[in-house]
Amino acid sequence: MTLKDGILRDSDNRIGSIVSGHQFQFDGPTPQHGAVYAAGWSITKDGQLALGDSTKFFQCASGNFYNLYDEPIGYQCHPVTLDVVELIEC
Repeated sequence: MTLKDGILRDSDNRIGSIVSGHQFQFDGPTPQHGAVYAAGWSITKDGQLALGDSTKFFQCASGNFYNLYDEPIGYQCHPVTLDVVELIEC
C-alpha cells in the first residue's frame, strides 16, 4: 500500500475509502459512488493508520471472516487500531 497526499492506495492502485455502509474497502481507479471518505488518511507518530483524527476502526464478524468499518454496525463489532509496518524484501 501507499499513502500520498491523504490518499491510500493498494498494490492494484485502487483507492482506500469508507463507502456508504461505513465499510473500509479499496475500489477504483476512482472511489465507489457515494463513498463517505476517500481522502484524509494519515499515519500517526505512533505508527497507526488514521482517518481524519481517528485511529479507531471496527472489526465486524461476517460469517467466518471480518470486515473493517469506521463505526460499529452491530453487536459483532469490536474496536481495533491498524498498525502500519514497512515490509522489506529478504
